Amino acid sequence: LPAVSLEGGGMFRFLRSQFSPEQPRPDDLSDYFDFRQTTRSGFPSGSTATAVDNVLSIMAVGTQTGEIFLFGGAKAQWKTSVPVKSAVAYVYFAHGTGTFMVLCQDQTFHRFKMTGTKIEHHQIPPETRLKKITSCEMYQKKDLSDARLLIGTMTGNVFSIKMDTCELSEFILYEDTIVPSLPSDMNGSSIDGIAVNSKEPRRVLLVIDQKCVLLYDVNIHEVLRVYMQRSAVVHVSWCSDGVNFMLAHVDGGYSMWNSQEGVNQQNQGPEILFGPFPCTPVNKIFNRATKMGDTLIFSGGLPRLSYGDRYTLTLKRGNRVSVFDFSSPLLDFVLISESNDHRKEDYHLSGYVLILCEQEFLMVDLSDKNWREVPLLALHSLHFSQITTSALCAQVEEHVWKEINKASEIEFSSGNRYSGRKWPLTAGNEETRHLTVSAEEESRQLLVTGHENGMIRMWAAGELTMKLLLSIKTAKEFVGYREDEPAVTERPPRDSLYDSEDSDDGNPTAEWPPFFKLGEYDPFCDDHRLSIQKIAFDATSGQIVVGGRGGQVLVYQLSDTAKSTIPKGVVDPPLVELDKLPAHVSRNQPMKVRTDEMSYGVGYQPFTVGASNESHYMQLKPATSITAVSVLSSRGLVAAASEFGFLVVDIRTKSVLVNCSLCSGQDLLEAGALDDALSRFKSMKKSIRQSFRRKKKTLKTTASNGTTTATETGGPSTSGLNNGKAGGGSNENSSRTPHSTPARTANGVDEHEDDDEEVVRPVERKIEARSERAAPEQPSWLVRVLTFTKASMISNTIPSDCLWVGSNGGRILCYVIAPREKPEDSCRLVRDIRLEHGAPIVNILVQADPFAKFPISGSRLLVFTEEQIRAYTLPSLKNSRYKYKITALEGERIRKAALVKLASAYDGHVDELFAAILTNQGNVTLFSLINPRKKCTANVLKVTDILGMTSCVIAPSGELLFLRNGGTEYQRATIAKNAVDVENPFANTSFPPPLGESGPRANALI
Repeated sequence: LPAVSLEGGGMFRFLRSQFSPEQPRPDDLSDYFDFRQTTRSGFPSGSTATAVDNVLSIMAVGTQTGEIFLFGGAKAQWKTSVPVKSAVAYVYFAHGTGTFMVLCQDQTFHRFKMTGTKIEHHQIPPETRLKKITSCEMYQKKDLSDARLLIGTMTGNVFSIKMDTCELSEFILYEDTIVPSLPSDMNGSSIDGIAVNSKEPRRVLLVIDQKCVLLYDVNIHEVLRVYMQRSAVVHVSWCSDGVNFMLAHVDGGYSMWNSQEGVNQQNQGPEILFGPFPCTPVNKIFNRATKMGDTLIFSGGLPRLSYGDRYTLTLKRGNRVSVFDFSSPLLDFVLISESNDHRKEDYHLSGYVLILCEQEFLMVDLSDKNWREVPLLALHSLHFSQITTSALCAQVEEHVWKEINKASEIEFSSGNRYSGRKWPLTAGNEETRHLTVSAEEESRQLLVTGHENGMIRMWAAGELTMKLLLSIKTAKEFVGYREDEPAVTERPPRDSLYDSEDSDDGNPTAEWPPFFKLGEYDPFCDDHRLSIQKIAFDATSGQIVVGGRGGQVLVYQLSDTAKSTIPKGVVDPPLVELDKLPAHVSRNQPMKVRTDEMSYGVGYQPFTVGASNESHYMQLKPATSITAVSVLSSRGLVAAASEFGFLVVDIRTKSVLVNCSLCSGQDLLEAGALDDALSRFKSMKKSIRQSFRRKKKTLKTTASNGTTTATETGGPSTSGLNNGKAGGGSNENSSRTPHSTPARTANGVDEHEDDDEEVVRPVERKIEARSERAAPEQPSWLVRVLTFTKASMISNTIPSDCLWVGSNGGRILCYVIAPREKPEDSCRLVRDIRLEHGAPIVNILVQADPFAKFPISGSRLLVFTEEQIRAYTLPSLKNSRYKYKITALEGERIRKAALVKLASAYDGHVDELFAAILTNQGNVTLFSLINPRKKCTANVLKVTDILGMTSCVIAPSGELLFLRNGGTEYQRATIAKNAVDVENPFANTSFPPPLGESGPRANALI
């Protein structure tokens, strides 16, 4: 270094020269920090209605809280809401105009108009003439002009609201035009259904009081024909030819009528497909032309006694029938046309059916021979099984990202679940093709979610809508999973249930009705031990390590070839002496591993070494929930922890490098705090159980009346041996004496020792001391953090691989991993730090020290506990000047912590590194890494939103993802001031385009 003169202000000039003007220090954090919520991904909670604009290729979904979500192409999604937050009952699109009408459950109308910059809202003033609304339908001329909503009322009048002016007027007067055509014995006047002919809009069908169907001409204001019905009509719709129409009846039947024929059809009765037994009503019905022929689609209509509790949608084409069975109630279904050009004939062909259930959204390809599903680009059912953990990985290596996407394409294009066609909604694809949530270098962002049923899902989270990439079933590794079962993801071809496509009788060879499970939602789990608790993803190799509730740790790797594996490489050393554990802990048994081979396709497969088909995995004992996992794929190391300690294993050689327990012998007496409640509660529960057993024993002894009974082993009672359950001997008191000899097995173990003690034990509950620690609190020896990093722990200049272990009691262990010949010497403990305040460790990070004189030696350790932020210089681990006591100063506790790199709002080329934390008060605080006193805070979550806090993940780009109430959606937010605005995907565009200029629909093969 050059000599520095202290005369004439030389020192100050030297200091000023060390700070380049191109890299200013973040004196004002407001230039970097600005919190705002962006978009939501997943299934909207409380969905109630859906509709589709076949011309603009847009779908709308309404909810109970008055929110309306609009979905188009892969990068077009936005939302609006009803100001009064009333539940949405129906949504009606004026096709091609960009306007839609919303009818709420409080009988109010709201018109929305989409423009390039915003969605305009206009509420229709309440009108006394409407009385009670009974039905609605959108009316448009053939050229899609003169759009108006037809409203049927209880009085029999039909009113209309013009979509462009929101003007309410009378459309059909009941007394003037309808009454003269009705039979004299009809008393009702309610308009219960309206259907407009898309090919001839002048022809409108009206259902009067569910008994009579009128064919009305709106041009001449005259009733053309009357169709009387013997069974109540629930729904009416036109067929694709514009001549016939379908009626759905309350008795489970349906009927087809010809609009060009007269009253000679009224003797026809409805056809009941699943009769002759009483059936549930057919709620909605369509008979539409498809590329494969005319297809009948209806909901309901099943035998009431046997299948009245099913939620189904039936599809019938010729002699082929499929009944799709859903796990949640079916709310509505709508059809999508093959073309979005209303001037073409294909516009009247139906290509897809959208199915909205209470808990999921589905799409079926009507042009597919087997009616298979279409992969979704939005409205994924994240909560098909409850999300238990998640991990976010940004800046995935390019080769890993390509392999994952390649495996994803193969998974969606092969198998029997999905058809070969893509998502049909294409609105906004051209305008928003370059729009992403984060910067271009951050687009390779991967979100991995673990679920209660053992499923792992990988999502592309770097763009506007989260895209499902891959799914991994960890249940395949254990006994009980059957690969050939007709599950949702692997449904057998429907051809196997029928003799042929054009068979004469069409009778299926399986059960009738022919049910097929459709959808993923399943809130039940066969074994709670399958639940995924922790996930670690290696961005450089793509390896995934998952830890389950049963103590299992599974490792998966990417492979470009299919393979069959069998789990034989098991690493299961006990963390503590199992015979010293409490009984309620020792009873936890690990899941049984399968012993037969299982085939895996391209993508993620269990970890194997070389060409071997033996997969390696770890089983921690005792079999309790995994609390932390980490992976170092370059060295083949996997670390996993539970309540009783942690392991470091070389997964390639199955050698254990570290087996450490932070739990002392005295602590074992209180072990199992994660699964049990207060000992006083357990004692009370046991006392009640014993009381009932005593009562049963007394009744059994009285019933025996001194006779001799057989023992549990089936042999006669031995003289002089009286156990409490068998109750032998003629002396009644002999079975109750405390000195009776219990029956013993050959090895001397008392089979009924507990029962004898229960009989003689006094009724009073045993007095037990209360634990000083509250039941929900986790023990101090529990390991919460496992992190592999590179740090200069041995040399100031050469960083080495290190493992950092953080406990619930403020203890930090540092292991240095060095290449040694002996496995037991390759991972050695070099530091053991015990923080004085003893708060739980939240995160441990290694970061370049901004105060270091030489960058080559400038690194420090950042430790985030629930109460403080501490920094230590490396390799000496001395206390740094950087410290902040957040609990003492602000009364908050840290729940999540991460480092984020944010760019300045004034100069995108200038960025800084910050520490971002989420507290138990729902606040996100951004700290400067120079001075922790410089910070910015924003309220993100409510104090009571525990789900949002536990599920929140912080990306290095400053993006936040957390689950909303209900666990069905991920809310996306950002703390970066210069983040890309994604709330208006059609900003500065001319959307919607003029009529006739809509683009072609994408229907190419995947």
